Amino acid sequence: MRLDIHMAVLLVVFAILPSVLYSMLLIPWIAYVLAKRGGLVSSHALQPLWPAFFLLFQGLVFGHFSDPAAMGKDGWYILKMALAMQAGVLIGFYTPLNSHWLRPVAWAAALISLDQVMRALAGIGGEHARHLSFVGVFMAPFILKYYPGALLVRWLLIAPALMTIALAQSRTGIVVMLVAWMGARGFYQKKTRLTLGVLGFIVVGSIGYQFLPEYDMNNITFLGKLQNSVKEMSFEDGYSRRDMYANWRGFEAYRAYNTWMDGSTLRKLLGGGFGQNIDLGTLVLLGDNYEVSEIPYAHNGYFSVLVKFGVVGLAAFVFLLARPFLMASEHQEPDAEIVAQIAAASALMLIFTTLVISGPLNRSSMDGVTLVFGFALGGMQRLRTLVPISPHERNAPGPLQSPARLHDQIVPS
Repeated sequence: MRLDIHMAVLLVVFAILPSVLYSMLLIPWIAYVLAKRGGLVSSHALQPLWPAFFLLFQGLVFGHFSDPAAMGKDGWYILKMALAMQAGVLIGFYTPLNSHWLRPVAWAAALISLDQVMRALAGIGGEHARHLSFVGVFMAPFILKYYPGALLVRWLLIAPALMTIALAQSRTGIVVMLVAWMGARGFYQKKTRLTLGVLGFIVVGSIGYQFLPEYDMNNITFLGKLQNSVKEMSFEDGYSRRDMYANWRGFEAYRAYNTWMDGSTLRKLLGGGFGQNIDLGTLVLLGDNYEVSEIPYAHNGYFSVLVKFGVVGLAAFVFLLARPFLMASEHQEPDAEIVAQIAAASALMLIFTTLVISGPLNRSSMDGVTLVFGFALGGMQRLRTLVPISPHERNAPGPLQSPARLHDQIVPS
């Protein structure tokens, strides 16, 4: 079975099984890939993810061994992220670049989104359950533009993803779709347009924000959610209980920052390791008759990483997410361009969602995108290491040899 089909199957498995179970299944799957290649994997296929494995090592060394349960939970979040990315990197590194890899992935994304639509219409999970396939939403613009099929088929494939956004009324889902759409149009490969676009978005957003209705705790409209998104990016000290609950994410970030500031110089640099929690500074009621004084993670994943891994770990984490922008390839072939676009868009998506829902550290909803991010990293890494461009080739008048054909000559499928 081709590895691109493996990737489609993994995406479906991620959507069906509990995250603890499929995280454990990734270990034998990676071992299977190693066995198929005689136990040999190019070091280049492992190199992009050294920051993730560095975080695992750092968290273990500085962990709270007196609380093995908390250590295990934190370690699992990082290990799950690393395994999903590594599985994607292996697939991307050993899958020849051609249009065929998009077919099974597109059908998997459509199937996952359709499942979420059916769950939402059936009311599974309760009235306030939000059924949204982030990997389906993310892949939709790339399917619409690059899927090797009729336009009608492409629209049918992305229709379930569009329906999940409409049914969930998710702010994050809308931003994800916008980020992916811009990526599929090569926006992030054009720095001038990117700069103008970001500035335009800030200007329009600043003006439009003034016309949104006031946030009402008793009746939260969708426009009210958009307005509250701005508030959630700012600190909330929790002096007023009403303000604390109204801007809970801002309160989490504020308390995480204070937890980090209260640590020693060594802890500020390297963090508290696995098991380090965020001190809320007071008892907070979560749910019915459930009070807590500390939490393991904040919605803002950057502050969670800062508390557990310090400045050094935060730098490694950001470096990991920003890798596609540091691995730019000079290849201009269409399939190489698609991988670069997916890499840039998925990186921006993970960077953004880490701010609001913990990104790749999320319990499960972002794991499919994390796998796609790893796939794109693997594809870019192969182009950099297996298909170098010489000055003679760069200036040659004719087309370059296909990366897929060169790859097939070097790495057997």
